[in-house]
Amino acid sequence: MAEKTTDLDQLLILFQRRYNILREIKEITDELAEASSRHDGVSVELELQMRMDKLQLCDRNWQDICMHGENGDEAQKNLFRSLVLEDPEDAHSSVPKEEKLYEIRRACRKLIREIQERDRIISLQTVHDKSFYYQKL
Repeated sequence: MAEKTTDLDQLLILFQRRYNILREIKEITDELAEASSRHDGVSVELELQMRMDKLQLCDRNWQDICMHGENGDEAQKNLFRSLVLEDPEDAHSSVPKEEKLYEIRRACRKLIREIQERDRIISLQTVHDKSFYYQKL
């Protein structure tokens, strides 16, 4: 049982790290949107590079999470799959640490949606500003 708790603790740490990385990506994306709206090409390039670095860090974090799931017996692997891959919106647990993991995953999902929406807006603004038709009006 101690090993299961340690594994869950490590998984919580990895997902908390993921949340922090996503929060930083959101902040950089907000700064990118601001620089883009000012047509500040130098800042946009810097923000894009910083964001790429954080996205790579996020990808390595996901790899660490997946590697964590390869350890243990079949029961532990099944628990890992349910904790990590099950839809966090529908998932609940009476085990406090498992519920905490689902909460962190829900917060991560919310941040990802916010980042995606901000990206969509940035893309629309960029296309709009470079549109041949917009410039002719």
